[in-house]
Amino acid sequence: YLDEGDQVEYEVEDSDRGPKAINVKKLENN
Repeated sequence: YLDEGDQVEYEVEDSDRGPKAINVKKLENN
C-alpha cells in the first residue's frame, strides 16, 4: 500500500529480532 516516494511516519520499537517499525501511517500529499 506504499509507493516509492510516499511520505510516511512511524515509530520504531525494539523486538527480539531487532528494531521494527510500528504504527506506520501514510501521510496524505495535499
